[in-house]
This record gives sequence, structure tokens and C-alpha cells, in this order.
Amino acid sequence: QTMSSTSTAPYRRHLKDTTSFQESEKASNISSSDDSSSKYRRKKQRSLLQKFADLYLNGLKTHPILTKALTQSSLSFLANIIAQKLIKKQVIDWQSIFAFTASSFCCAPVIHYWYQWLNQKKFPLYVALFLDQVPYSTLYSIYFFSLLRIFKGFQIAEIPNDVRQNLWPTMWNSWKVWPIAQLINLNFVPPHLQVLFGNMVGFFWGIIFASISG
Repeated sequence: QTMSSTSTAPYRRHLKDTTSFQESEKASNISSSDDSSSKYRRKKQRSLLQKFADLYLNGLKTHPILTKALTQSSLSFLANIIAQKLIKKQVIDWQSIFAFTASSFCCAPVIHYWYQWLNQKKFPLYVALFLDQVPYSTLYSIYFFSLLRIFKGFQIAEIPNDVRQNLWPTMWNSWKVWPIAQLINLNFVPPHLQVLFGNMVGFFWGIIFASISG
């Protein structure tokens, strides 16, 4: 009995070592598989982002105003959904969503030509920033509010008084966000991407704008 036990001991150790090796190999394979899957997902995400970037940049070359209008209105749509659901916590008002989205689409050509003019003039930064934040932003806000009320079904006679009531709160909140954003935009962002940068900041500003404008 003792001899039998002694003779089978090496076999048992071999079997144990083999089992441990197989488990280690299996764990290694699973880890390698997870790493491969993670790398594939990251590569796929980068590929998708690259496709969107290529699509946007190509759109800027072929249809710049339409590309900017679609980008701006899409972000406005999302910003308003967030403002209504998360900030106001209300049932979605689709007429308001439509009004903001349509107004943003219609305002895109104004923004396009404004940046184009501003870059062509090559003003000193402080002059460009002043022009952008005082006369332009005021006129743009009046224009946007007027469009917004038209798309919401207001009578034309009602719009001037409504704009007067909403303009100052809008400008006050705007100056908390846009001067710093435009300082970065006009100073560091390439001209062909300045509208996109403004759109990205505008997405967050749009949430505030939708929340205060009613």
C-alpha cells in the first residue's frame, strides 16, 4: 500500500501541474480575448468618429452653410430636449423643440458670414471680441428671439414687447459664457472650425437659453 502511494505521487503532481497550466492558459486566453475586444471597440469608435469628422470637413468644403445649419440645428434639438426633461422636468413641448431647431437652422447663415467677415478684417483680438459680444450678439439675439416667436405662432405685433422682456436676461446670461469662449475661439481655433467650436459651446448655452426663454 505504501509502495503504491509512493509510485502514484509523481503522477498526481504531474496531473496537478498540468491542470494548473491549463487553467492559467485559459485565463490568459480570456484576458487576451478581452484585450482584443477592447482594442477592437476602441478602434471602431475611433473609426466612427473619424468618419463623422471626415463627413463634416468634406461638408464644409462642398456645402459649408448647409453643413453648419444642420450641425447647429441638431445640437439645438438635443439641448432643448435636455433643458425640458432634466432642467424644467416637464413633458416635452414639441412645438418649442421645433421652434428652437428651426430658428437655429435659419440663423446658421448669419453666423457663417459673421465669422467670415470678422476673419477677413483681421481686427485686433480685443476689437473683434468687443464687436462679437456687444453689437453682434445683441442684434443676433433680437433676430433669434424674433424667429423663435414666429415659429411658436406669436402674432407679429406681440414680438417686439416679448423680445424686450427676454433680451436683457439673455444677454446677461450670455456674457457669463461667451466672452471666455470667444476669446479661445478667435485666438486659438482655425477659422474653418470656429463655427463648430461655437456650436459645441452653444450646445451647453442652448440648454440655459431654452430654460430661461420659455
